[in-house]
Amino acid sequence: MNWPARPSSAAGEGDSVIAGEPCGKVESTKSVSDLYAPVTGEITAINPAVIDQPKVINGDPYGKGWIFKVKLKGEAADLLDPSSYGKPIEESP
Repeated sequence: MNWPARPSSAAGEGDSVIAGEPCGKVESTKSVSDLYAPVTGEITAINPAVIDQPKVINGDPYGKGWIFKVKLKGEAADLLDPSSYGKPIEESP
């Protein structure tokens, strides 16, 4: 994983993120994808397990595969829970 706030390692606690803005990159063997912040706030924790073993994200996304925690600033609008998130994915072409 690559985080622009601290290119040599993961972003640290206290870094700010803005909803909908890139806050890092997720790299695979074939591509690099931007990681977008779901909410605006301050990073309070980074999961070292996904830095060392990124496959944990796919293997246990709602458990051990969390990437970072954010202390929310303001309101979080239009977030979906896991069951609601699956519906638009199933309906997309």
